[in-house]
Amino acid sequence: MRNYALRGRAAHSAAEVLFRMLARAELAAPTAVHSAFIAPGKPYDVFVALKRVFGNAKSDVLVIDPYLDEKVLEFATTIPESVTIRLLADEKKRKPSLVPAVVRWKQEHGAVRPVEVRLASEGVLHDRLIVLDRNKLFELSQSLNAFATRSPASIHETDKELAPLKVAAYQNIWSAAVPIP
Repeated sequence: MRNYALRGRAAHSAAEVLFRMLARAELAAPTAVHSAFIAPGKPYDVFVALKRVFGNAKSDVLVIDPYLDEKVLEFATTIPESVTIRLLADEKKRKPSLVPAVVRWKQEHGAVRPVEVRLASEGVLHDRLIVLDRNKLFELSQSLNAFATRSPASIHETDKELAPLKVAAYQNIWSAAVPIP
């Protein structure tokens, strides 16, 4: 008689080990490599991976995520000072905690860490993206509000041919979105 429950547990344990090894290897890669794989339940690894991306911004960061909440501002602390932070969320799917958090952020950081929020029409946004300096594009496999909490997540830089097309499309969505005062 075979114990299938033990086999499933062993496979899960082996997968966890592989995820951890891959995440460590990617975090140890040179900062010029802008891809990351994060095993589930590793909030510090998420922070480090996003810091590697955000830390390269020179003038502007646009975070696109239909489900944005206050957690995006935890990661925004790794964006260099005087870099404009733009947040684009879905008018219906964004979390209620986003706006009060942005108000507090503005009170605390003012012009040193400027932030602007806009809401796109319902259903316009699907992708989760980070755009640096209006030309470098990174794709996220999950929303930032629960990034790598229950399942593995990844961040990768979009290839140089596709990035300008996506950046232009999302800049148009940004322009049409409703600003939050």
